[in-house]
Amino acid sequence: MKSKWTCRAGLQLELLNLRSQHVDRLSNLPNHIIQHILSFLDAKYAVQTSVLAKGWRNLWTSVHVLHLNSNSFRRLGRFKKFVVAVLNKLNHNSTAGTFIFSYRGRIDDYLKKRVIYFATVHGIDHLVLDMGCKRPPVSQELLSCQTLKTIKLKNATFTTSFGFSKLTTLHLKHYSRFLKYQDPNCSIYRESHVVDLSVINLPSLQHADVDVFLSYEEENKDIQCLLKFFQGLYNVQSATLSYSTIQALNGVPGLELQQSPFSRLSLKLTHPSDCSFPIPVKVAKYLCNGSPTPDTILVE
Repeated sequence: MKSKWTCRAGLQLELLNLRSQHVDRLSNLPNHIIQHILSFLDAKYAVQTSVLAKGWRNLWTSVHVLHLNSNSFRRLGRFKKFVVAVLNKLNHNSTAGTFIFSYRGRIDDYLKKRVIYFATVHGIDHLVLDMGCKRPPVSQELLSCQTLKTIKLKNATFTTSFGFSKLTTLHLKHYSRFLKYQDPNCSIYRESHVVDLSVINLPSLQHADVDVFLSYEEENKDIQCLLKFFQGLYNVQSATLSYSTIQALNGVPGLELQQSPFSRLSLKLTHPSDCSFPIPVKVAKYLCNGSPTPDTILVE
């Protein structure tokens, strides 16, 4: 009797252990923890979690970061329908502070308007937009949005002026035509090189990513514009400069005699992985008030 009881008790204990391995521990987490986890997912996969259980049905609508990427879909038509459905669902109930939208191919006007409307109406703080290969014009609604603190734009065309009072980080990549700030101090770019610049006036700007390639046709003009551009970054606390930007600065005659535009700056330099990247002395002096130290320059 004793041996049978021991065997039965052991079997029951084993069954309990097997059942414990299938416990849904994730659903037992507080909702705000689950929503934080979902914020790391592409919206397509975050929405799919709504079928896991009744309690998960609307959890994805409270994510803090909204990712919409066309690469998650085989067909752009399905992606467009998905975006419209998601934005409609979140129209009156969005907690997203960061909005990331990436599109491959040529974006149509309707989808572009829906995306920008969502970003401007819902008080997004951090916006990342890749508008596709055709670089459509950025609408005035976005350029006049005053809630944005961080903007990263790729594949966009600027045809009008703009200014952001709360902007702390500005990152522009593969843009074309002209940029012009509404403020008295402004800057203008072209796709591959600086065209004309006066002083930038973004009072809250704390960080700038600078990747400049000077054209051979207008190199002398571009060099002067580049120096004006750096003068406009006097307020930034940190900047990331590309390898090509350092090369451009190194080509400026008498750069070491120019007054450094930065009063306080933590600098990071990026370069291709297949080449060494010594910092020219005159560039280091220009960027760091003539006294570069290991604490002010970081090379990656």
